Amino acid sequence: MEATLVEQIAYEKAIGEKRTEFQYGVGCESCSYTGYLGRTGIFEIMQMTDNLRTLIVKGADSVAIRNQAVKEGMVSLLHDGMLKVKANITSPRKCCAVLMRRISCVR
Repeated sequence: MEATLVEQIAYEKAIGEKRTEFQYGVGCESCSYTGYLGRTGIFEIMQMTDNLRTLIVKGADSVAIRNQAVKEGMVSLLHDGMLKVKANITSPRKCCAVLMRRISCVR
């Protein structure tokens, strides 16, 4: 099934490759017609390093800390979700929905 433009852009930004077709759950009685059964987490884990510790002690803002963490290998929430999309574990629609809820909670 063809994804929306927003889903395509999110996937391309996270994974670095263009894709328009994705798998979407159809649904059945077992999953209450959602197309999904059970839960799969998407995670963003920042491992503390000396560089990050120094930034924090010096009072760096969250953008600088996040940029350094990503530079040192942290996988962002978007990237982890889209890796699961690439592996056909979930859909970009579900991934974007989770990320939008997270953004609205931060505000």
